This record gives sequence, structure tokens and C-alpha cells, in this order.
Amino acid sequence: MKDAINYSFFVSRYPGYAQELARKAKSDGFQVVVACGGDGTVYKTVNGIIGTGIILGIIPVGTGVDLARNLDIERDITKAIGDMSRGGLKSVDIIRVNGDKYYMGVGGIGFDSEVNKWGS
Repeated sequence: MKDAINYSFFVSRYPGYAQELARKAKSDGFQVVVACGGDGTVYKTVNGIIGTGIILGIIPVGTGVDLARNLDIERDITKAIGDMSRGGLKSVDIIRVNGDKYYMGVGGIGFDSEVNKWGS
């Protein structure tokens, strides 16, 4: 018989809330935090767990999901969860910008940055 997995679901309710939830996960005893969303949700979640030792899982259900695509994470929710449950761990590089913002995947400067600034 397999060990039981204790879990909780949390829904991000406002900008920055996903980061707050992820940051609180360590003090609540979580070892894994799963971002269920797109690249923005993953970005906020990473910035909440950075330096905690918590493992990040990704269920790509956002619009672009570029990071998940680059990491070969299945878009099918059942398959993505199955891969995580089998221990499909990958190491990735993280970029730190301006001392306190962390990114995975893609970074841009110039026009890209201006578009993102005005679009959020």
C-alpha cells in the first residue's frame, strides 16, 4: 500500500497572493508547492519559495505556458500529475534580477520589458 499524501488547495485571489501562499508553505510544513496556471503563476510561486528548499511542481493550464513547454511538462493535467507522482524531477537555472526578483525560462530587455510593464 502506498503512503498517503496530505495536500491542500489554495486559490490565488489577487495579484501577489500566489507568492504569499507559496512563502507561507514552508512555515506550514509543505515540502512541495504546485503552481497550477501559466508562466505568471509559476513566476509568483518561484518568488515565494526561493531559498526554502521547497520543490516546485507545475501543472500548465495557462495561456502560453512557455516554461512548461520548454521543460516538456505535459499540458494534460492527469499526465502532468502522474509525472510528478513518479518523481519527474528536473533541475533548472534561475535568474535573479534587481536583487529580489527570480525568473525561470525567458528574460527580455528593451521592447519586451516595456510591453510587459504596460501589460500587467
